[in-house]
Amino acid sequence: MIKSHYLAILGIIINGLHAHNHNAHHPPDEFHKGSPPIFKDPMSSSQDPPPDIPGIQDYPNPNDRMLSNSITSSVPNNDSPASPLDSHRLSDSPIIRKTRAASTNSQEFLDHVSIIARIANGISLQAGLMNNATNIEEVAVELLSFGDIPVSTIAEFKPDALNKFTTKLKEAPTALDSSIIAQEQQVLDFTELLKSSKTIGDLKDLPGKTEYFSYLKSLNSSVFNPIKRPGGYMVEAKTDIGKIKSSNDLSDQAQLKGLVRRFESLCDNLKNFFDAIEPFKTSLETLKNSELVNGPKAFEPIEKIIELILKRANFTTTLNDEGKTTTVSNLKSLSLLSEDSKGSTQDVNTLTSLSNTKSNPKFQKRRVTSGFPNGMSDVKQLARDVRNPWIAKILGTNGSLDSLNDGLLPLFRMNKKLADLDEKLAILSTQKLFQSLSNIRTVQKELSEVESEVDKMTEPVWDNMKNCQTDYNRLVDPNVFAPIRDVIDTIKTFTRISQFRLNEQNLDKSKTIVDKFIQNLGFTDLTNIDQSKKEAPAILQKLGSNGFDEIEKTVKELMDMFDDVKDFETKVKDVVSKERTPLPRQITNEQDLYRCLEAVQNTQKVAQAIMVAQNLRGRKNDDVKTVESAIKDISGVSKDLSSLKSLTTEMQKHPDVAPTDLNKFPNATAEFKVIGQSAASLRFAHGLKELNPEMAHLKDVDAIVQAEIPKISDPAQIKDLIDQWGDHNSNMESLDQTLAGIWSFESKLDVSKAKTLEEFSSPLKNLGTIPDAQINALEKSKVLEVLIAQPKIDPTVKSELEKAKQTLDKLAPLDLGFASHQSEFEKAPGAFKALQDFLVGFFTVQRKHMAASANNGSSIVSGPAKEADHTIMWIIIGVAVFLLVGGGIGGGIWAFLSHRKRQQEKLEQLEDEERDRIRREKEKEDRDRERKEHDEKEAAMEKEKQELEAQRKQEHDAREHEAARRKAAEDERRAASERRRAASQRRRAAEAEAAAERKKRETMAKDQQAKDQAQQVKDKVQFDIDMKTMLSGVEKWIRSHKYEYAGQMNGVLAEQMKIVATYQKRNNEDLKNASLQYLTTEKHRYPGSIPCLLETVVKFQFNGVDIKIHANHVVTKPTYSKNSKFGAAKVSMRFIATQGPLQNTLDDFWSMVWHFKVEFIIMLCCFEENGNVKCDAYFKANATGTFETELFKIDTVDFEPIFKGREAGWKRKFEVTLKKDPKGEKRTLVHYHYLDWPDKGVPNGHEDVRQLLEFVKDSKAPVVVHCSAGIGRTMCLIGTEYMAAEVKNNPNYTVAQGGIDLRNVRCNGIQTFEQMLWLVASVVYRLSNEFGYPLDIYKELVKQIKEAQKLTFQKDIELKMKKAADFREGDMDEGPLRELVEKEKKEEEEKVKGKGKNKKQRKKGGTDTRIEMEFDEDVEEVDGPGVEVIELEDEEEES
Repeated sequence: MIKSHYLAILGIIINGLHAHNHNAHHPPDEFHKGSPPIFKDPMSSSQDPPPDIPGIQDYPNPNDRMLSNSITSSVPNNDSPASPLDSHRLSDSPIIRKTRAASTNSQEFLDHVSIIARIANGISLQAGLMNNATNIEEVAVELLSFGDIPVSTIAEFKPDALNKFTTKLKEAPTALDSSIIAQEQQVLDFTELLKSSKTIGDLKDLPGKTEYFSYLKSLNSSVFNPIKRPGGYMVEAKTDIGKIKSSNDLSDQAQLKGLVRRFESLCDNLKNFFDAIEPFKTSLETLKNSELVNGPKAFEPIEKIIELILKRANFTTTLNDEGKTTTVSNLKSLSLLSEDSKGSTQDVNTLTSLSNTKSNPKFQKRRVTSGFPNGMSDVKQLARDVRNPWIAKILGTNGSLDSLNDGLLPLFRMNKKLADLDEKLAILSTQKLFQSLSNIRTVQKELSEVESEVDKMTEPVWDNMKNCQTDYNRLVDPNVFAPIRDVIDTIKTFTRISQFRLNEQNLDKSKTIVDKFIQNLGFTDLTNIDQSKKEAPAILQKLGSNGFDEIEKTVKELMDMFDDVKDFETKVKDVVSKERTPLPRQITNEQDLYRCLEAVQNTQKVAQAIMVAQNLRGRKNDDVKTVESAIKDISGVSKDLSSLKSLTTEMQKHPDVAPTDLNKFPNATAEFKVIGQSAASLRFAHGLKELNPEMAHLKDVDAIVQAEIPKISDPAQIKDLIDQWGDHNSNMESLDQTLAGIWSFESKLDVSKAKTLEEFSSPLKNLGTIPDAQINALEKSKVLEVLIAQPKIDPTVKSELEKAKQTLDKLAPLDLGFASHQSEFEKAPGAFKALQDFLVGFFTVQRKHMAASANNGSSIVSGPAKEADHTIMWIIIGVAVFLLVGGGIGGGIWAFLSHRKRQQEKLEQLEDEERDRIRREKEKEDRDRERKEHDEKEAAMEKEKQELEAQRKQEHDAREHEAARRKAAEDERRAASERRRAASQRRRAAEAEAAAERKKRETMAKDQQAKDQAQQVKDKVQFDIDMKTMLSGVEKWIRSHKYEYAGQMNGVLAEQMKIVATYQKRNNEDLKNASLQYLTTEKHRYPGSIPCLLETVVKFQFNGVDIKIHANHVVTKPTYSKNSKFGAAKVSMRFIATQGPLQNTLDDFWSMVWHFKVEFIIMLCCFEENGNVKCDAYFKANATGTFETELFKIDTVDFEPIFKGREAGWKRKFEVTLKKDPKGEKRTLVHYHYLDWPDKGVPNGHEDVRQLLEFVKDSKAPVVVHCSAGIGRTMCLIGTEYMAAEVKNNPNYTVAQGGIDLRNVRCNGIQTFEQMLWLVASVVYRLSNEFGYPLDIYKELVKQIKEAQKLTFQKDIELKMKKAADFREGDMDEGPLRELVEKEKKEEEEKVKGKGKNKKQRKKGGTDTRIEMEFDEDVEEVDGPGVEVIELEDEEEES
């Protein structure tokens, strides 16, 4: 017996443990039956729907088994871009907001229909994915709001090109030199001036001027008198009042009589004023559509050109060559950036489209997720919807909704994975990224419009525009135009007069005041003087000091009303008298400037590129940084996006029974399509209703748009905008009809008695009765966007357009075509019924599964395998021990169980008491609420009674006012109709005017094209003439150096050299002093003899510091080449002639090279010659390697002979780095070190120099050339190119002029007669080779130079350009040479003896000392400052 008790106890324990485990995992449905939600919705409020009809709230279940980890964790409640605020009520969506003005019934209906749509979509979507009927990538695109961008595009995104472009874009603001912004702006101003000048019109004939003056002359007193009378009466009335108020001595009968006369005059003037109004109107009517209207248009050309002249008067910046060079460099960089931009355009477009739909999911096209208009957030909301008690109520099912939650778990898990991806792509949802991408797209669009070779166009545009500026940009006195501007202002006044309309309301008000004033005066009869004299004192006393205030104010207002017309006759006669006034000559001069600017080709292209450069300088890098972050994030998810199909695989592996049963919904896709479309249309209807308050403003914007569109300059764009805008009035009427249909639909909406989904959805059939809205809001928004972007738009107009655009942007995503979905609406009740039938059956099956699992201890929701439960085994062992140890332990167990049972009973009792307490409190609250409602109801009834009495009292007045209101409304309707008719007429007139203007522009364009063609022909003829002249001139110059014998050659060129030797701008001491003041002595290689010419000195800043260096700019004259084609620009070369670097000028030298971006350096000396240092080392000379200065590192990376087969010099390749450059930029340049040019001599031949010049001719930067002092060898090489260019432009160019020009750019250039002879032969050789002429003349010239070697040396001695020390073999016979040495020795001794005396004489004579110069025993006196012979010390010799 005891044993059987023990076995029974053991069975109870095991069964209880099993039941405990089962309930821990699967609480029975009855546990929740009728119980309220444990947690309230954090987004709910006291304004939410009442409990009997629940709204959209969260209904979390504390015992959810699978959902807590997979769903809740993915629903953060924050405003981050990755996860928008997840209340996700439809009332919180961007389109449909829950407002207290909305009907509660319609809002609740929409909420509940949306719940059903989400459930239907969830079932359909999950089934499609798990059955492989739906593509996971398509689902991802729609839920992640990727727009039209496929997942594969993002997964395979390659950011290399875009990264390269963004890097260059970040560097652009600093890479573009901003030192010439003022000159750039001057180019833009001239370009805009030229553009504006083309709108001036016909200044010569002024169409309409003759007719206008004829009409003015036809006006006579029959028009003038009625117009000026009303104002005249008011002027007299004002005078009368003043006289009356100033009357003080009323004892004087004469004054008293005058006072009466004044009162009489005042009353007459006031009455006459109103009598004159009708004739005034009649006369004005004759002016209404007269020629006065056309006056401003006839004189518009003059007004426009005067405005442009005055605008140009503010152009103060002068274009110069430095600005040109910098601009060319800037635009070259811009062209390179444009090329980089093209390679990344598609990437930017992709990111922009992606960002747009991510930040505006309402524009996402949805084919399989239309029940989730907000994407993943709506799937998260579905996790709440499946616990909404309203679902159980409408389905008529008792019990928990957990089965539906379990059935959709695969979908929720998949959504969690997508949510993780969405969070990683958070930046794509930000408006900041979209704005940044839009800004970069704008930059790319601007760059795409930059011509690829705009830098090559810049130089001729700059030069030609500079010439126009020099020749025609004259100063203008604004006062010159004052008289003609006054005439134009008067003509505009006439137009206002012709359109003048009286304010009838103010006029009526004034008449009332005047009548009251005359009546209150109290005179019996003003025509009876004697009677009125007696009454006057009392009347004047009655009026007092304030009695005239109101009438004075009225008279002033009436005078102001007629202010414009008071001098009409005088102004007309004044304008007529100026009919023949000639236009100021400044206008003709201005037209010459426009013609000059118009002849400049490619102006617009260069100006556009400059504008792009200016925009880039002003850019900040915030946009680029944002885009770089986005690129990084997209690259980070590419792998996840590539493996999306694994999500479908994971869903299909899910073994749960609930999802499998839920996926069996028949025709799920078709039924969801009907339900989803019905919900969407209902949502769109609600959205339009929400926008109703903004419709009034949208209706009124049409007039503004119609006025703004014609202001666009492009006729084709005007037509496009008009077509895009469409018939706005018709569009708004259509919207009104749609709104009326929506209101009608909602007024009939009543689902309070619906017991099933079929009954609940029945009203959806009526959605098809709502009229379609015929409006393309997106196109209209684009029109407003164009108008808002106009630069000169009025701020008030802009604000109105922006407000209307916001409304249109809200309208754009709404599908308001209801009729096209009528078939879906008709099927809606059936689809809702099919869903209900399926869900009811689904819940029934799930309960059976749960009951079955309760019996066999298994769970219907498969989960991970549990570890083996050893509890039973240990219980059996315990019982066995219990049986062994005896009944004592059994009794203890029995006592323990009895105690536990008593505790359980006590706990149940406490729970019953708590439930009773809660029930009593609830009953008490219900009673209190009923009493409160009763009291409120009685108070409301009393208030209603009082309001009814007041209403009855007001009804009589209301009926009277209603009649007046109706009349006013009818009057307003008629006035509005008249305004619309007038607006329509104005619009048609504007269209006609625009058409005429377009035709006029087309004619002008054709005329301009013909002019351009004629000009092109003219330019071609001139080009042919120039080329022919150049070819014949070059040949002529070469032939001019054909001499019969060496002596003739030597004599002719010696005379030319004599001119060069005697030429000097000023005393050499002055030049040296100026040079030493500018540049320290330590930075002169030869401070005692070689000054730096300040007029052409090289100036620049480096790292914000002015750098001063012994160097000069040398620029050759622009010329054509032999092979130049028509249209090609003339080309010039730029050189920098400088001394060899000193140890203390190394950084100055390399800073100059770096600043001017030098590509080539030519060195014409050795570092040491004849034991003297000629140039300090500034690079690694002997081999490849590195040479460093304080600021620079110069790497010699390659070297080879300049001329193959001989070591006449070395060609080196340098890589130069600025040490402190944060970008670490390396610049490459080529160094030619020519060694075959002897000191104080000339090279043997001219081919080497010709080739050196050929090597560097295509340099975009100045070519640096130096020897030791930079005046002899350097200027001979540069002089070859310089003189050749001059000869091409002027066949009469002389050798003397060449020498003088070279000395004018570099002090003491061309030191000896020998060098001059070599230079002439070099120019002949270069030109003969370039133009293909025979070398006979050159060869003969070289031969004659060699034959005349002694004569040449003798001439150098005579000109004191050489000394005996410069003797080379063959220069002189031995006897004369000894005599020369003795002579120089004697002169040196005398010079030493007389040095002090000469100094004293020099000091006395000052700068006006007369200097004697001996040439061939002839003495030529030159007034100082004149030339000084420069005698170089041995260590300073340089040629």
